[in-house]
Amino acid sequence: ISGGNFDGNTAVITKNSQNFIPENTRRGFHVCVFDAGTNDFKWYFLFDIQASASIGTSFKNFLDTLIGNYLVMIAIANDVSSDGSLFTTALKTSIKQYGSKLIDSVKVADSWAIIGRKGASAGSIPEHFLKRFNGKPVEIDTTIIIPNTAGTFETETIGPVSRWNNIELRYNQPINS
Repeated sequence: ISGGNFDGNTAVITKNSQNFIPENTRRGFHVCVFDAGTNDFKWYFLFDIQASASIGTSFKNFLDTLIGNYLVMIAIANDVSSDGSLFTTALKTSIKQYGSKLIDSVKVADSWAIIGRKGASAGSIPEHFLKRFNGKPVEIDTTIIIPNTAGTFETETIGPVSRWNNIELRYNQPINS
């Protein structure tokens, strides 16, 4: 959830009902990083780029150096662009590396959230944006599936069988499961 200053003034990033943002109403980009292979939470950061140019530079450097093995979830609370000179084109370009196609639209007190991954093509990831004074925050509600790479299959007893050379298993997987 991302709510700009006039549309909820909050940021919430949850997994299984656990919020990973300690102070939801603090101004800036709230960033949660999850391992893309296991979906385990790794880190939380707050980048209040309106406080100083060096924070925007730190955010850009963080995005540029993070490897692609992570899901990066970002939500804005309050405002990130009152002083447009601190929300630089270079920072927006770094955010675009994570699949954003809407970051250029973000202006004063707007709401914006993304679930990105470094190297994702623009628009291929969940992202949502609303202009200020919309009356509600933006929300991304999604399920992230991590396929099993190993496992077991157990059946009721089949027999009598003295010897099998092979077995063929077939299954139907429902769409979007």
